[in-house]
Amino acid sequence: MQQLQQEWLALQQQSEDIEGRCLWLKVINVVICAWCLMYTFGAGIALVAIVYVLEAMYKTMQSRLLDRIVTIETALAENNPIDAFQLHRQWMQHRPGMLGLVCEYAKQCLRPTVAFPHLLLVILLLFVTFPLLHLWL
Repeated sequence: MQQLQQEWLALQQQSEDIEGRCLWLKVINVVICAWCLMYTFGAGIALVAIVYVLEAMYKTMQSRLLDRIVTIETALAENNPIDAFQLHRQWMQHRPGMLGLVCEYAKQCLRPTVAFPHLLLVILLLFVTFPLLHLWL
């Protein structure tokens, strides 16, 4: 059980680290957007979208860690012995194909906590880059 507790601590720390990186990605995207608005940089939409997808990828990785954390917590709470240090083995047993991975990233993009502020920044840059776009909506 001590190995499971060590694994839990390591996974929890990694999950918190990912959360911090995701917050920095949000800040970076706001800075990119502001820079693009000041200098009318046309590739701003692509840059903001790339950072948006990067956060979704981080969140997908974090969700895999959280799945293992829940497995460990359940085993500890029920005093049910399981093998420690099985994160990758467990994931590989259920690993989706290429399309499944892309779908996981897309699902993360749609989560409100991931979409904010990235989606708003993309929309803002679309309207600034293509001023007549609002007439079509």
